[in-house]
Amino acid sequence: TQSFAEEWIAKENLNPAEDEGDEELMQVMSGRIMAVLTRLEELEEDLLKRCVSNNNEEVKDKITSLGVPEEELKAWETKEGDSAKRVNNVAAAIDAVCLFDEPLRYNRA
Repeated sequence: TQSFAEEWIAKENLNPAEDEGDEELMQVMSGRIMAVLTRLEELEEDLLKRCVSNNNEEVKDKITSLGVPEEELKAWETKEGDSAKRVNNVAAAIDAVCLFDEPLRYNRA
């Protein structure tokens, strides 16, 4: 988290050593990254549940633009096996699709 925040600050030409506002911005950014990483599985599950419940032709492109391909939704909707197997199937589906779809990889990240 720290290295990403430092890379971002360098890219944005900020100087947290001399500017308290930049230091605060770096701390906020690092905190948000940690919060997402800590809750990533929960957030992904929530995203998939919302996408499955709203999955129709009108919103299909919007769901994909969020970084959720149709293959991942299909893997999530299957009820076979226990929840661990279901999560593994979903992870395999997103990995396979993202391997060849650069814009999707960026949206997913």
